[in-house]
Amino acid sequence: MEGKITNLSFYAIGYKHSGRFDQYHVLVANAFQDLKTKMNQIPSRTDTTVALYEPQRGPEHVEGFFYVGVIVNEMPEDLPEGSELLSIEGRYASAFGQIKNMASIYDFLGSWIEENGHKQVWPDTLFVERYEFPIPEKLTLEEEVEVLLPVEE
Repeated sequence: MEGKITNLSFYAIGYKHSGRFDQYHVLVANAFQDLKTKMNQIPSRTDTTVALYEPQRGPEHVEGFFYVGVIVNEMPEDLPEGSELLSIEGRYASAFGQIKNMASIYDFLGSWIEENGHKQVWPDTLFVERYEFPIPEKLTLEEEVEVLLPVEE
């Protein structure tokens, strides 16, 4: 795995969800399937989907929120019902890997940030996962994901 620093700047139309962190693997998958049914309502959409996560602050923080959405080419005049316009901008550390190795990607990236003299900006900034493919009927977990963690400018 390889880490790098990148600057992000994009808009996404997303839907907010919440639940227990230990159930995110099911909740996020279900949220993406729900998003798939709403894609026709999203103007100027790309094939790039995103998940944005509130970081877990510790073992006592058992419930959190996340968004699933799609990156758009331009800001829409009207938003689909129940959605929000999300603006992501800033400096992020990035690493790629397969969805089935998600925990390893996060572990690697956290270590890489520290080893390379960067400082994470959390828990106030959302973590980002970016998927460069249309939402499939069923994930194989072999698909590639880019994990992006916010770091100080």
